Amino acid sequence: MPDAAVVNEGSTDLNILINNRPVTTPVTLVNFKVSKVLQTLKVQWGTVSEINNQDFIVQKSIDKLEWVDLGIVQSKAVNGNSSIPISYSFTDAAPTNGMNYYRLLQRNKNGKAVYSPVINDEFETNIDIYPNPATGILHIKSIGNSDYYLTRVTGQVVLKGTLKPGGNEVNVSNLSS
Repeated sequence: MPDAAVVNEGSTDLNILINNRPVTTPVTLVNFKVSKVLQTLKVQWGTVSEINNQDFIVQKSIDKLEWVDLGIVQSKAVNGNSSIPISYSFTDAAPTNGMNYYRLLQRNKNGKAVYSPVINDEFETNIDIYPNPATGILHIKSIGNSDYYLTRVTGQVVLKGTLKPGGNEVNVSNLSS
């Protein structure tokens, strides 16, 4: 049996056993969740106690194999120590279309670190555009009514219109390159 293992993996509690004995973790994590906010995904969590906590690194994956650091959220606890509930959040401004997985890497001031359980949410963009580049018909799939503007790199508007929910076709064959 390994010397250390995370137990209660499905919960947000970070219980660890060392030599089959429970060890108190420096942070008690609660309410770890992700939710859609407009065109972003907001990762939220709280702590009910913190001991020597430095920060949380918010990590993201689309396959639960490769993880990237999205950002660092510093501990709000005075000197990293607190016995009162503290709320935290981080906004993923560029969620991937499809399933997004998140976890926290909680780091202590002494250099030790613990991973949180993994949470996830599926994100669907409001618009799909294809083909790119387009020389004839540009297909635009939208889940809501919205205005569109096709511009040159200089910012000059060359075509504009309104999208309806579902499939839209925009003729771009008369636009010069």
